[in-house]
Amino acid sequence: MIAHIDADAFFASVLQRKYPKLRGKPLLALGMGGGCVIAASYEAKAKGIRTGMRVIESRKLCKGAYEMPSDFEETAIASRQIASILGDQCPVMEKMSVDEWFLDLKSMQGGLPDNLFWWAERVQKDILKRVGLSVSAGIAQSKLLAKMASEYHKPAGVTVVHKGNLESFLKDRPAAAIPGIGKRRSLHAEANRWKTAWDIATADKRQILGLFGKPGKEMQMELLGTRVY
Repeated sequence: MIAHIDADAFFASVLQRKYPKLRGKPLLALGMGGGCVIAASYEAKAKGIRTGMRVIESRKLCKGAYEMPSDFEETAIASRQIASILGDQCPVMEKMSVDEWFLDLKSMQGGLPDNLFWWAERVQKDILKRVGLSVSAGIAQSKLLAKMASEYHKPAGVTVVHKGNLESFLKDRPAAAIPGIGKRRSLHAEANRWKTAWDIATADKRQILGLFGKPGKEMQMELLGTRVY
């Protein structure tokens, strides 16, 4: 089983950690140059602000939101702190970005935890206590599924996908929620009336291969819980 740990609204949350008065406030963490939002607090997201949005557009949606340049040094420190805690838990870990990690839970001392949900909750509480930041966790049989699971109940959510709930989980996720599906693949999905992730997972394999090539075949395999790496 693979766990995907994703820090919630990372760049904005790091600023709120550094400046506690900003906690609970709509906050925009800006990129270099200050023209783009690279993270928004959940109070700002509730107003419709999304990562990558131009600041001038975000101001129309959330008047009065605090705007601050991202603190990349503080962000790097927080990333290392989270990684240290995760590394103590699981020896086989892959850092995907400054705010997300994959863990191979079968490599843990003593083997796979008996209760994956409780294990993830304990890790969350440990990170919140020691680092002061919340993370979301997704656990599944492939990286793709684990990443989809971590995004399912943000912020601070835990989702475990297994054979028993795989179908219901994928039926509840739109095709566009598949990481990396991209605009072109989404158009193909719409043309073939594949509305959910389950539709793509169970589509004709030859059709998937013809439309998406080898990456599409691997995507379909990972959606069904088969590790292809």
